[in-house]
Amino acid sequence: GTGKIVIIQGLPGIIRTDNLEKGFRDTISQYSGIEIIGSQAANFEKETAMSVMNSFMQANDKIDGVFAINDAMAEGAALAAESANRLDGMVIWGADGEKDALKMIENGQMAGTIYTNSWDEGSTAAKIALMLINSEYSYTSLSETPQVVMECKVVTSDTVSEIPESDRW
Repeated sequence: GTGKIVIIQGLPGIIRTDNLEKGFRDTISQYSGIEIIGSQAANFEKETAMSVMNSFMQANDKIDGVFAINDAMAEGAALAAESANRLDGMVIWGADGEKDALKMIENGQMAGTIYTNSWDEGSTAAKIALMLINSEYSYTSLSETPQVVMECKVVTSDTVSEIPESDRW
């Protein structure tokens, strides 16, 4: 309910990442004790996120939390904080559920991520495409783009063991 946090952004204009940040900001705004003290793009790159995190740490004596739009950037933030001896007590979250992030959660370097099963997503997309090929389905009957909502999983140190090695990407 309280703390100073930073956001490590992806590339502006990408709907998924803009929506993730908007959702995060909307939720955080409900907590008057949480202050967003900075946000900066790291272009989905671990090394760039390390540099961004180093800049945040130089400008701020206290950072309680980091929300990174993807796991690679969360990993970079965690590595930078660890290198500066500031990881202890810092809550770092990513999104996607990449295997390196899952390992960092197991090692206590990250607090969590939102895991999406890319194998499941890919096979579902292929099944839908195969179903539509040579069907009489016409996209012209649609008033909006259809969406397939795939469940994600909140992964923390308590739940990371539930992701089998075969589903880690």
